[in-house]
Formats: sequence, structure tokens, C-alpha cells
Amino acid sequence: MVLPKAARSADLEGLRSTLGGVGLWLTCKPHLGRPDRARPGTSLARSRPNIVILLQESLGAHQWAPWNPASTSSPHVSRFLAENADLAVWFPRATTAAGATAVSLPTILTGLPPDAPRSDFMRAPLLWQEARGLGYRTALFSAEDFDWAYFRTYFLGDEGPDVAKVATDFDGAPRVNDSGVDDRLPARAATDFIDAGEQDGRPFLVVVQFNATHRPCWAPGLPPDGEARPIRCAAAAAHVDAASAHILDHLQKVGHLEDTLVFGTADHGETFRKDRPPRLESYFDDVTIVPFYLRLPASLAFLRPGTLAQVRANRTARISNLDIYPTILDVWDRWPLVEGSRPRLAGGRSLLRPIEPDRSLVVVNTGEIHDFNWSHEGFALYHGRWKWLCDEYDGVRLFDLEEDPGETINVDPTTHVAELTLFQSEVRRRPDLTRILGNIAPDLL
Repeated sequence: MVLPKAARSADLEGLRSTLGGVGLWLTCKPHLGRPDRARPGTSLARSRPNIVILLQESLGAHQWAPWNPASTSSPHVSRFLAENADLAVWFPRATTAAGATAVSLPTILTGLPPDAPRSDFMRAPLLWQEARGLGYRTALFSAEDFDWAYFRTYFLGDEGPDVAKVATDFDGAPRVNDSGVDDRLPARAATDFIDAGEQDGRPFLVVVQFNATHRPCWAPGLPPDGEARPIRCAAAAAHVDAASAHILDHLQKVGHLEDTLVFGTADHGETFRKDRPPRLESYFDDVTIVPFYLRLPASLAFLRPGTLAQVRANRTARISNLDIYPTILDVWDRWPLVEGSRPRLAGGRSLLRPIEPDRSLVVVNTGEIHDFNWSHEGFALYHGRWKWLCDEYDGVRLFDLEEDPGETINVDPTTHVAELTLFQSEVRRRPDLTRILGNIAPDLL
């Protein structure tokens, strides 16, 4: 399904993305499909803390404090970070791997970069498979409907977590936002799962995925129509903040917080600007920069002197939610991975180790596992202070994020030859980026 690339307006672009998404759902092949995954190792780790991963949906860093100090939508998470400042770290420059959930969620739960080939996504173990091999109880609780993008087949087949509940599994629960249920339901299911294993003695890994901040945004008490979208999404952001707090406060209440590694992030951000492309076609920072925080268990900080200091030293580095998987492997003494039958985790870094200041990170929404044949394609490449933004709207632009955090001044790349050379090298070694750049600016290849 191809829609004409007419002059841009917010309404037109929103309509085009919506219709294009429907067309994709009706016509696309199963890009993820049924996996044939490599088996992770089962050797006992030195440290096996509980692990909780809280995934927000369509929530940019600009929508929550402390990333945006002016935001009032995250009082609970802000309080959690302040009260746990001795072991918690939040990262102001964290990026997503993709502005599309159909790409970002697989990258987070496999550790693969967004432009990895489909064959790698079919082979890579999921995070809960790694955990089960170490004796963990595992669970996924999602407010979202997994009957799209082949998520049920890919995530919830024979190799799914021990317990999985997505929107269709909360019997009788009304759909309140974009086919999702109220985020309080997966939050309560997560705490019930934690409590159910009290006598078991095994550690737990729980992934919780929220949904209220997805377009058009929902929160209890909001009228179905009439509120401007930024106002609706601010209320939704406050709702998922409270849902996150339900889990965080429960860990504290039952005495598990001190032995739990907590991550909080979002699959991608969201844009409300009329002068920029819609989220699925945007690579600006309002879409690509996401909240990201972690809290180390006290036991890990004690057993590994210097770990907390290193995580804090990485606070100002360019990190990614791709780093969750390698960080957990490092906690289990499995990082870096030994080369073998499983796909290489080329994009992520362990946050327990130094992050290079000139790290390169790619954000791309299209590829072998998600073909937007109806959409304006593009990608972003971060490298230190520089950001390349390439799309079919305005071609190739280079921004100096230190001098121009608003991404408004297009820097002439010929005045930065070393940066241009690095950009070309990075693109040429990634077939998907080479294809996209070949359509946008073939002279740069």
C-alpha cells in the first residue's frame, strides 16, 4: 500500500501513518514468524538477583521528570530515584533502537541491533530463556495486544516465559486504549507473581509492558474526546508512572527491593510537533530519546566494588535500551559473550563497564523484520556529539547536539571530513542503512 508523498501537515501525516499501518497489517509477510532459537548456556552465575524490567509505551524523555524537570507527570518515579539515589542512576542521553514497537521490543528482549538480519532475530535467545537456564521464575505481563506483528508467535510460543498475560488474557477487561487494557492490570499481575513465589526460593525475572501512553493516550476519567492530545498524553504518562510505582513500592514493601535489579525505560518516544514527521517516520530526539533508569541490588554493589561508581560514570554517556540485555548478562558473569552458535550482540554495552565517549548508535524503524513499504524511510546515527538524521522528507542532515540540542541547524558535513568518513563507513557495513541511504542520497555512499 503506497500513499502519495504530499506536502506535510500533522493531520495528513497522522492519517497516512494510520492507513499505512492498516495496509501493512493486511498485506505484510510474517517478518518475525516462528523462531528457531539457539540455546543459551546453563552454568550457574555468581550473582542471581531478581530482575524487573518496566517498559513504557510511546513515552519520550521529554514527557517525564527528572529527564524534563518541568514535567509533572512522573512524581512517583522521580520520588523513587531520589529516595534510592545511593543505588539508582538515571541516564539523560539514553536512546531507543527504533521508533516502532515492532522493532524496539524485539531488540530489547534479544539484545540485537535494529538492523540485524531476520535470521539473527530468529536465532537469538530471549531474555527469559537466559534466565530460565539459571533457575529463574520468569514472566511477561503486558497491557498490549500481542495479536499483531506476529508477537504472539515470536514471544509467546514454546519458548515464552513461565507465565505470560497480555491484553487478551485479562478475562473480561475492557480495551481502553489502542486495543490495550488498563495498565493497572499487568502491574497487579506482576506483584501477584512476585508474591506467589515467596516459598519457592528461586529468583524471578519479570517484564512489564504498559500501554496508556500510546496514541491516542488514555487515563482513568479522561473523556473519550475533547482534550488536546498533549494534555491526554500527559495524563496517560501520569497513569503509567503510578502503575510503575505500584510495582516499585511493592518490592520495597515485601523486602525484595534490596535484592532486585530494576530497569525502567520506554520502547520509544513520541512527538507532538506539527513541524516534524509522525513518530513512525521521525528520527528526531523527541522520538529517539527515552527515559532510562536502573537501580542496582545492594548485594551486587557489595560483591563487586566499583560497579556502582562505573554505572554512575556512564550516566552522561550515550547509552541505549539495547544495553539492558548485556548488562544482565554481565551480572550473570556471561559478558562479553563467547562467540558461538548464537548471533553476536554487536550493538549493546554492559552498563557495568566503561562506555566509550564516541560510541556510535543507530536508530532505524525498517528492515528485515519490519518492512514499512508504505512509509517514508530513514534512520539516525549518533556518534559522540554528532547526530546524522537521514530521511525521505529532507535528505541527509548533520546536527551538533552540544551546540544545537533542538536539531535546527544543518551542519555542512564537508567541513567535518572525519565525521563524514565515519558516517559512510558505518552505513556501508550495514546493508539496511546502505539500502536506505541509496534511496535518499546515493552520492554519499
